[in-house]
Amino acid sequence: MNTSRATTSHKSISCLLFDADPKRVAQKSEQDPFDVIVIGSGMGGGVLAHSLSDKKQKVLLLERGDLLFTTHALNTTRPHADLCTKTGPTQDNDIVYGLLKEELRLTDNSDAWSGGPLYCVGGRSNAWGLYIPRIDHKTLDEYFPPDVVADLRDNKDPKKGNYYKRAEFLMHNKNYKEEHSVVSEPLSASERLEKKLRKALENNKDLAGDKQLVDNLIAAINKHDGKDLTVDVKPIADKLKQALKEFSSRNSTSLNLEELHWALLGAQFSSQDRYEFPQGAFSSTDRILETVFRSHQNTDNKMKPPYLTALHNTLAIELVLDEDEISTVKTVSASGLQQDFKGKKIVLCAGTIDSPALLLRSGIEVQPQLNQGKGKEGGNAEGEKAKGKEKEGKEGGEKKKENKEQEEKETQERDPLRVPKYTGVTDHNIYGFRFTIKGGGKVEAAKLQLEGEVCARGASQAGGKSANDSEKENRIPFLLNVCINAHSFLAREFDDNSEEGEDGVCTLTYEFRAPINNGNYVALDVYTGEPILHIKNSGEETVEGGKLNPSIERQLSELNIYIEEIIRRNVQTGDKKAQLTRDNQVWKAAGLGCVAHEIGTLPMSKEPENGVVDSNLKFHKFSNLYACDMSVLPVSAPANPSLTLVALALRLADHLSGKE
Repeated sequence: MNTSRATTSHKSISCLLFDADPKRVAQKSEQDPFDVIVIGSGMGGGVLAHSLSDKKQKVLLLERGDLLFTTHALNTTRPHADLCTKTGPTQDNDIVYGLLKEELRLTDNSDAWSGGPLYCVGGRSNAWGLYIPRIDHKTLDEYFPPDVVADLRDNKDPKKGNYYKRAEFLMHNKNYKEEHSVVSEPLSASERLEKKLRKALENNKDLAGDKQLVDNLIAAINKHDGKDLTVDVKPIADKLKQALKEFSSRNSTSLNLEELHWALLGAQFSSQDRYEFPQGAFSSTDRILETVFRSHQNTDNKMKPPYLTALHNTLAIELVLDEDEISTVKTVSASGLQQDFKGKKIVLCAGTIDSPALLLRSGIEVQPQLNQGKGKEGGNAEGEKAKGKEKEGKEGGEKKKENKEQEEKETQERDPLRVPKYTGVTDHNIYGFRFTIKGGGKVEAAKLQLEGEVCARGASQAGGKSANDSEKENRIPFLLNVCINAHSFLAREFDDNSEEGEDGVCTLTYEFRAPINNGNYVALDVYTGEPILHIKNSGEETVEGGKLNPSIERQLSELNIYIEEIIRRNVQTGDKKAQLTRDNQVWKAAGLGCVAHEIGTLPMSKEPENGVVDSNLKFHKFSNLYACDMSVLPVSAPANPSLTLVALALRLADHLSGKE
């Protein structure tokens, strides 16, 4: 027996697909530069590279890490979360992220940071990105450039804009069609069954239209499968929707609620259908590998044009600036091999922390003294206030000088490093409750979302204004996630060995909006060239002394109790009545960075004085440098950012390829 085979290296997906010779690729780019070089393969970079290659653009994708996943972590073997924990919502993907993320160096006076980059093909899209709400209309109008807002929203002309809708289709593994179709709401098990039966019976002339037969078949199958003991969640959602309308009308002065709606997921699960494989959670890795696989396929013994060249284990260490454009991307491989690549356009997609770190390593400082705030110009409202203050200072003479000295003193105390940096790293506050459902029957899974605004402080702080005017001015937008048996979204059944009589878990999670905090920043470790993060909680209006603002807590606690009661009354089968037990008696805060939502170091704006990139994500100061990651977002919106980033990536791909 030849035992040497046990130690012989065999083929792997990584070796087969990422087989380009970096040296030859570099030499070829010297003679024939790539159309686009994309640095980073996460949610923005992966989708951008895939979309550009589909449009026959020659793309070089540079990824610092290895191929750790061939799909989202939830679609493969993984460690499992304890669904019965009482400390708060837990998910399998959170465990995977915690095991594999890189720890960042923090400044001494930073707040705790639970985030970190995931250096691999697909980046953090392998662990996150499941929940894909749109940013609310108010936040879009106040913070984003008008042309971006118009392109994101639905348009009557399907060939124009509609980038939110296009992104929803992409993240549901469906082709966007140029007609007014939408991604459908999730169906319950019985609805899926009825839909299939009716479709089957339509083809039988003798049985078509026999509703009683369909009803009898559904009842028989449900009884056989034990589904008659399952509580259908759709009627609960409908009653909750109506009840929240009534609650909002009674509390309209301090609490404004939009209509409750079904949440979209970055996934198209079909695991509950017999003999069908689940497509699973969305990841940019799927799109990258799909494109690379395609470039390796032979048709009539002729290789298809390799529009995408992907190099992994390749770190971009420097951008070479030639007047107003980037001429070269310098890289180093995991083995220490250094290569230079040339491209006509360069797109930074390494993330809110690593993209500015690359700029700092390159000696490029392009960030103005930003005044992010409300306004369609990406901060114009706050910018105008700053100009007004400057005018007053000039008139004051000595007063301006004193103010400047005081400001420098405060800056020195807050920022003792005083080194080149990119400011604005911002993460919004997330708070929630978790409670268990007992005794009412097993409940089908649901994920519902509700946009709203809550008053941050009482009328006593209004400075003479009426209570109504003060509360309207001080309202903070939030997104409420109502998850019933949320673990079911992870393609896994609830543990039958859980506590006796426990039929499910419900979580109420609030995500609050936070404007960019320019006191936070990314700097460089001068010895390693790796980023240093200074981060403080950015929710000054939502948090006081490390706890939720008392006024906000009071109002939302009333809303929580109301929602819990509606669910308790309607979660029952037959004579069974449900009981709800709150697992954590206080508001539980998510750690900063823990769900990969940080934004803001290279924010978009219409005018250069208010941001770093323009509405097409091109740097204001350079002719061929772009960014397409969460660093470009001008506000930490209440909504999870993944859908918006994918929409911006699709929009940028059209712009760069001239397909607008």
